[in-house]
Amino acid sequence: MRSFLRVTGVALAVWSAYATAEGASCAAPDKDKLTTQQQLECVKNATLLLPQPTLTAEQVTMGPDFVAGDDSKRFLYFTADDQPVCFFKPHYAFSKVPGVSLKFRCWPMNAERSFLGKDGKPLKVTGTISVVLDTNKDGEKRGQLVDVQASGEQVKLKPDELKIKYLDPPFPGHNTRYNEVFTEVAATRFMWVLGFIADRAYSVGGAECVGCGARPFQDKQQSNKAKPPDHGTVFKVVSAEREHPFDALKANGEEYWSWPNAANFYQNGWTQEQRVQFDAYRLALRLINYHNDVEQQNRVVCAKWKNDDDHSGVCDQPMILVQDLGSTFGKPKGSIFGDNSRGRFKHWVTQTVFKSGGQCELLHPLDADPRVFAAAQTLLVERLARLDRPTVESIFRVARFDQMDKEQLDRLANAHAPDVKAAALKEWTDAFMARIAEIKSVTGCK
Repeated sequence: MRSFLRVTGVALAVWSAYATAEGASCAAPDKDKLTTQQQLECVKNATLLLPQPTLTAEQVTMGPDFVAGDDSKRFLYFTADDQPVCFFKPHYAFSKVPGVSLKFRCWPMNAERSFLGKDGKPLKVTGTISVVLDTNKDGEKRGQLVDVQASGEQVKLKPDELKIKYLDPPFPGHNTRYNEVFTEVAATRFMWVLGFIADRAYSVGGAECVGCGARPFQDKQQSNKAKPPDHGTVFKVVSAEREHPFDALKANGEEYWSWPNAANFYQNGWTQEQRVQFDAYRLALRLINYHNDVEQQNRVVCAKWKNDDDHSGVCDQPMILVQDLGSTFGKPKGSIFGDNSRGRFKHWVTQTVFKSGGQCELLHPLDADPRVFAAAQTLLVERLARLDRPTVESIFRVARFDQMDKEQLDRLANAHAPDVKAAALKEWTDAFMARIAEIKSVTGCK
């Protein structure tokens, strides 16, 4: 299981309190090699909701790994002023489904160019650092950091790892298709505040990647021949991300669940509590206008094992989630033309949670019943109380929505807005608060 040392302070209380949610267990004799039926049983028994965190304004701004006054945890989170240095990990060139957003994996280093463990402490290296290709349990090649001894022995290291998303062409003339650098930070922060599982994504001023080419994703870079002291390629205006701390439950090498399977369980198999949680989740996804509902974005995980020392056998708390939330704050592509826009204000502002007419039918129901339960509406409305206007604006600000949409900024500048960035934040915040009001006021839920 991924180290819970990453989940600290208030965040630790949030993540570890999953046991308060009711749900059935599922058999997982080997979490990496479930049968298809075993994985489906875990989806059937899964929940989606965590206890909602109580957060200060500073915690919301700094993110889920921030702990006030604890400098030992500083490596866990990033700000827009940071420029971390990391070592390229070959990864996406070998992925079955690499996606489209520009990204790379890397191992972070400190100022002395030492690699950090998952606890933030420097790893002991007695030989020479090298990157080799290893085959993971799913049969895919991945970069592996090794400490090569004088004898030739390769000692595998277990460093911390980041996913960096970057822009091309560079900011501010970037292709808006890659606005996930901004949107994923906002989307994951909103979901965290609401009490749903989400990765921890941060806005970062830049990242220096030692061993990276100028276009590591586009060029499908497969190796890293650099040495840690070498100068790296600097990517400006990026996001840095760590995954949630829970174990994936894989069948046939994949940890996916599908919306059609969830819809089937919604109709026959899930308890009322599970259906209500699923509806609350769908409402939250409509709030940020998630619109890339392919199963490769979905994850089934185990939040609590029956035997915590084993991390296999029986999962006492299976959960499902959408992991990649970058396809948000835009609109879905048309049936023939266009693409799924991200971070485009003129597209997002036209979208609504529900179909027209003020009735409780989701505009995009994600394969399940368009009408949601009134209990789900009530549940989410209660949690939305934490998202007051200052909190919403602060999340958009930390995600750099005041810099993201050049078309919006140019429009506001041409309209002689006295403060273009402030005006952009106001527009995003106004639209978001209107979505909240829509969820609160809708009638006719079942």
